[in-house]
Amino acid sequence: MKICRLVNHAIAAYLLQLYSLSDAGQVGVGVPDEPLTAGAWDSQFALHDEEARCQVSHMPAYGGLASGAVPIFNSNSHHPLKPHFAPLNVSTGEQWEFDAISAEGDAGILIAFYRDPEFNFLGPGDLRINLDVTFSNGTMVSLVDYAEQSIIESCATHTTGTWFRDGAVYKFHTAHNMSTASVTFDTPSIRGTIELQSTAKPRCADGSTWPPLAEAVAPYDVVRGMYWMEPMPAALTAVDLQIKGSQLSFKNGIGGAERIWQSRTWFEMLEEYEFLRMSVGPYAATYWASAADGEGKIGNLLLSQNGETIFSSSLREDRIRRSVLEDYFVLSPTHGGDVRSSIGGRTETGYDLILLSPSRKRQWSFHFEHKQILFEFNLGRGAGGSSFIGLAEGGEKNGENYHGAFLNESVNFANLWIPSLVQSALWTYHYSKASLSAGLKQVIDMVVAYQM
Repeated sequence: MKICRLVNHAIAAYLLQLYSLSDAGQVGVGVPDEPLTAGAWDSQFALHDEEARCQVSHMPAYGGLASGAVPIFNSNSHHPLKPHFAPLNVSTGEQWEFDAISAEGDAGILIAFYRDPEFNFLGPGDLRINLDVTFSNGTMVSLVDYAEQSIIESCATHTTGTWFRDGAVYKFHTAHNMSTASVTFDTPSIRGTIELQSTAKPRCADGSTWPPLAEAVAPYDVVRGMYWMEPMPAALTAVDLQIKGSQLSFKNGIGGAERIWQSRTWFEMLEEYEFLRMSVGPYAATYWASAADGEGKIGNLLLSQNGETIFSSSLREDRIRRSVLEDYFVLSPTHGGDVRSSIGGRTETGYDLILLSPSRKRQWSFHFEHKQILFEFNLGRGAGGSSFIGLAEGGEKNGENYHGAFLNESVNFANLWIPSLVQSALWTYHYSKASLSAGLKQVIDMVVAYQM
C-alpha cells in the first residue's frame, strides 16, 4: 500500500507549485466542460459494450462528488477491481497500485492510480497518479500528476483504468482473474510499459484466497473503514520505460498489485502501517499490519509455494497465542548492513522473518537486506515513512536455501498535523485556479466557434 507516498507526493506537488505557479506543463488540469452529475450507481455505470459485457465508470477531476452519505458496494460477490463507490464523497477514496522490482533488488518502480478527494486541498482535483522510481545507480525519481478524467471499464475478461489530461495518458489493464496486468505511460516525462504475470493467487486481507466465500465475514477489512486486497501477491515483472530521459529496463523481476478502498479519510483512521512483499525461489510472501483508532496493530502474513498458500497467520510473536499449536511468525529488525532510513531515528538495515507451524512441525526462515531506498519523507513531529528494496534469501528448515528480492514500506501518521485553515486555503486556491482555466477555455472555444 502506498499511503505514505500519497502524502509525500501531495505535499511535494504543492511546494512545487508555490515555487512555479506558472509552469503549466507540470500540472495541466481544468474543470471538464460537462462534468458528470453525482448520482446513483446506475448514473455512474452504463452498459458500454453488450458483446464484451463492459461497464464504464467515469469520474472528472472536479464535480463528481456527492455531498452526503454514499453507498459502498462491498459484498463478497462484487469484483474487487471494480469501483466500490458511486459516486465518492469527501471522505471516501479508491486506489489501484502496481509495483515492479528488479531480480537484483537494486531498481524498482511503484505507481498508484487514485480517485481520492481527501488531498485535493494540496493539488488540482481528485484524480492523482503517484510514481516512485529507483535506478540501479541509486538515483531516485518521484513524480505526481493530476488527471482531468478517469475512466474504468469493467468487462467480463478484464478491467482497464485510464487517467488522462491534455498530453498525458496513464493506463492499466488487468485480467478479470487477475493473472496478468500491464501499465502503460504516454506522457512528456515517462513513456513505456510495465508487464506483470501473477505467480500467486489473489488474496484478501484476512489471508484467505480470492474469491472469498459468500458467507465469509469481512474478508477485505483492514481497520474500520479501510478495505484491502492483493490482485497479485507476487508476480514476474518486465519493465521498459523512459523516465525523464533515463532508461529503466529489466526482465524477470518481481512485483505485484494492491487494491484499496476506504470510507474514512486516511488521517482519521490510520496511525501506522507496514507492508512487505518478497519472492524467493518457489516462495512468495506478503505482509501488512496497521494501527488505527488508538488500538493495537493488526495484520496478516501469507506465504505461498509454487502459487499455493502454505502459511497464513495474523499472529505475531508479541501477541498472545490462543493455543500452543497455533501458527505464528516472528519479524525482527537487523542492523548489520549499510542502508538505513534517515527518518525518525530508525536504524534497521534489514529484517529476519521466521514462520512457525507447531501443529505441522514446519518452519521457514527468510532474511531481507536493504540495498536501495525507494523513497523516504519526513513530515515532522515524528511523522513520516520510508520504503526499501533489496535482496532476500531463505526457505524451509533443513531444506534448500533460495535467493530473490523484496520490497518493504513503513509509515507513521500518528503525529501528523495539517491545520484546517491551511487545508481550506489551499483547496480554495486550486479550485479557483482550475475554474478560471476552465472558464477561459470556454471563452476561447466560443470565440473559435463564432469565427467559424
